Amino acid sequence: MAYVVRKAQSTLVPCANGTDPQWKRAVELVLENTIGPESSHRPKVNVKMLYDDTGIAGLFHVDDRYVVGRTTGDQQMVCRDSCVEFFVHPDGDPRYYNFEMSCTGNLLLYHITDCRKNIYEQMPQQELDGIVRKSTLPRRIDP
Repeated sequence: MAYVVRKAQSTLVPCANGTDPQWKRAVELVLENTIGPESSHRPKVNVKMLYDDTGIAGLFHVDDRYVVGRTTGDQQMVCRDSCVEFFVHPDGDPRYYNFEMSCTGNLLLYHITDCRKNIYEQMPQQELDGIVRKSTLPRRIDP
């Protein structure tokens, strides 16, 4: 699936919701595909993305009544939490980046050469520290 990321009209300001006027320019995408075991549970997920001269910003909105956020930091198995995931494939690079973010803002980030052969590089914490993350939820959710 291809998605058009528009350029922001001014420098992006990190925020945890879409009320900031900068997001009116972004194309909204409703996610309908899931990965993993078949389940009838399908939370409503919308995403918007923008970029500026300093980077890219994503805004995910998930409507779900079953929410778990047990990870306590980056590069943990956030796939066991309520999470979102997206892939970025830079032009001219045969590899791609896999971003997985928990509902509480913890991030798992890999630079993948071949996922079928498990050829990937886990990005260093120093790189993750430069990624601003905001969540409307507490740092831990363990019902």
